[in-house]
Amino acid sequence: FDSLKGYEQNRQKISKTVDISADPRGIEQTHEHISQVIRDLEQDNHSTLLIGGGHDHAYPLIRAYSDLKKTVGCINIDAHFDLRKPNPLITSGSPFYLAIEAGRLNPEHLIEFGIQKQSNNNEVRAYADQKKIKTRWFDELRDGRAVIEFQKELNALASKVDCLIMSVDLDAFSESYAPGVSAPQA
Repeated sequence: FDSLKGYEQNRQKISKTVDISADPRGIEQTHEHISQVIRDLEQDNHSTLLIGGGHDHAYPLIRAYSDLKKTVGCINIDAHFDLRKPNPLITSGSPFYLAIEAGRLNPEHLIEFGIQKQSNNNEVRAYADQKKIKTRWFDELRDGRAVIEFQKELNALASKVDCLIMSVDLDAFSESYAPGVSAPQA
């Protein structure tokens, strides 16, 4: 990971934490609040780490960096693409669809890593194919290849973007290690 931009400079201690609660007016307002907090932190030269909440929170993170005029790249470590259309509401399965359709994330700068074929419907798979989203299937990462392949993808993507987001959905882990997620996987 030494080739990543800013790697050495980002060995700092946590200097500020912010708790964000769900806005009772709805998910869109919660997303706007998250984006604003991230923009404010970044403008004050803080590096940000978003932990917790539904996977829909990947969207306001991408949106915040896009608002700061950064070219955003994202690696989604997940069993699912999370490319579902809001139908009619935003869900944990919508963040990357929202980011792509809003023009905040170039599909060429999204890597879907560890995706499980049995966990995604044909409509979502067709959308990923149509947008030419790089997909690294779970089956091709077995036998100790995941770490090496992840490092390759991370370094290649980091060379193309200003800001790299790594989104980890807990359902990428076996249900025995991460119980309580909305879409658990064996």
